[in-house]
Amino acid sequence: MTIRLLLIILFIPFNVNSGTSIVASIKPIHSITSSIASNIAGPKLLLDYSQDAHHFNLKPSQIRMINDSNMLIAINPNFETGMSKLLNSIKSNNKIIITDTKKINLILSNGNSSPNYHLWLDISNIKNISNHIAEKLILIDPDNKVNYKDNLNVLTLKLDKLENKISNKLSKYANNNFATYSDSLQYFIESNLLKKPFIVTKYHGDRLSIYAAIKARNTIKNSKINCLLSDIDIPKEKIDTLTKDLNIKKARIDVMGININEGPEQYFKLMNNITDEIVQCLQ
Repeated sequence: MTIRLLLIILFIPFNVNSGTSIVASIKPIHSITSSIASNIAGPKLLLDYSQDAHHFNLKPSQIRMINDSNMLIAINPNFETGMSKLLNSIKSNNKIIITDTKKINLILSNGNSSPNYHLWLDISNIKNISNHIAEKLILIDPDNKVNYKDNLNVLTLKLDKLENKISNKLSKYANNNFATYSDSLQYFIESNLLKKPFIVTKYHGDRLSIYAAIKARNTIKNSKINCLLSDIDIPKEKIDTLTKDLNIKKARIDVMGININEGPEQYFKLMNNITDEIVQCLQ
């Protein structure tokens, strides 16, 4: 990030005018926020499809978007690192840090002491996060308290149905052996009681050495693993090299739902898509 852009971020005053204007960093969080604020406010999505949530530089238009809002919602400054300084400069009443949610299940990354931030893949987490978002929005917009609570109740019922639907689909594959390229699906796997997978790399973003690749191939072969799950940001060539001459199914998972249109249904489509991809791989 340039010094000039950093100075813009730090010295633009954060708008606290009347009315509710919400900005959410990533699509899954924007989706549930859209449900909670339905017919009250239209949350804006901060990051576009071309921006990596872990590594990005804020555009001037995005800085203006944040400045024109009075609530910014993000996972954690250590997740959306491109706006960590901005997040830390905003008053607590005007931001929601998802990892601050009470009763949230926060898992440590595989082989790492830092948290795994892909927590939206656990529907129980999303229920608690939804309550947290609703409470914070009511604080800045008390006139719509009843509407926020009504929307929250509707969303919770939909999440209950989604949870049951996914659980029923995956239950028959609970004991199947499979592998994942990284730990980004850890929340989804654990919350749906699937068998602990063999994880090729230690954590999301970890590099795969030649030695580690050879060792992983041997483990996949000897353990008779016939399904490998990976994120869509892992180049197909890497997966093909890792699995060459192995009898294994492969599924590339879009854990963020980048290719799903934004809006209230995005999260539901995301979770259903992940489920169907995994079922097809485990069959």
